[in-house]
Amino acid sequence: MPIPNVRVAILDDHQSIIDGFTYRLNSTTGVEVTATALFGKELNSMLRKNSGDVLLIDLSVRTSAEDANAYTVLSTIPQLLQKYPDLKVVVVSMYGGPGLIRMIMEAGVSGYITKDDYQALRDLGKIVLSVANGNIYFSEKALSLYKQGEENKGGDNLSPRQIEALSLCALHPD
Repeated sequence: MPIPNVRVAILDDHQSIIDGFTYRLNSTTGVEVTATALFGKELNSMLRKNSGDVLLIDLSVRTSAEDANAYTVLSTIPQLLQKYPDLKVVVVSMYGGPGLIRMIMEAGVSGYITKDDYQALRDLGKIVLSVANGNIYFSEKALSLYKQGEENKGGDNLSPRQIEALSLCALHPD
């Protein structure tokens, strides 16, 4: 009996990124992109129709075509993991400060890749397979930032909601 492919869903606000990830992932034996979305508002519907095994998610997606506000990814991740306990979430984003990456990891994601880590993006299929098998993955830059966040953890006096609000401001300063 053949081993089923790891099913991947992608949420990113750039079609070219979705197309690139889809090309790279569908070229990897054992991986198949089964659902994509451009806006945060589409995420729940996409997962309800096809939950997949791994979700690649960008932090800075818009809520919808009509609503340019950033989608609240940080608060959405724990809800998704509660609703889909077998889903593995990997953040792929240009954004990431030490505190933000730490909070994203505490929300339950299985990986964090910075979009400027070209080697990780070339190895995206292998990373998805690894995460689907229960491993955690950090790109090199994300790991460095995460470690900085862990070192500075004691000085945090902000609630998770306050950090989420600050992260939204950082992602969309205008």
